[in-house]
Amino acid sequence: MKCKKVWRYYCEFCKKSGGHKYWMERHEGGCTINPGRICGMCSLVGNYQAPIEELKNIILKYICKDTGEIPFVITNLIVDEKKTLAELREKTNNCPACILAAIRQSDLSETQGINFNFKDERDRFFEEYNAENQYGYY
Repeated sequence: MKCKKVWRYYCEFCKKSGGHKYWMERHEGGCTINPGRICGMCSLVGNYQAPIEELKNIILKYICKDTGEIPFVITNLIVDEKKTLAELREKTNNCPACILAAIRQSDLSETQGINFNFKDERDRFFEEYNAENQYGYY
């Protein structure tokens, strides 16, 4: 019988894990829950990466209870999805990873008002990128 001990590496921000230190360090640098993340999509196309605090403030600006007041505690919230996503798209130059990071770091889920499909947005982002560049990426 053979027995082998192996290292397992875990992201400090999300639940992702892996067997290679290099790949987990690379993931952590761009993890959408990492407040100090560096966006790979923005870097790829040469976009300015907006600070995450500004993006989170956009979401918080459109949060309201049924009374229309901005609460101090985030519970039973309604988010104006159209206005929020429109402003996030403008601020991030339509970067799906930055929008997802803002949503994940603001502790809001789909059930609380923001319905954002990252996979579809990512595919659309790379379709546009590939159309503009002779060498495809995705």
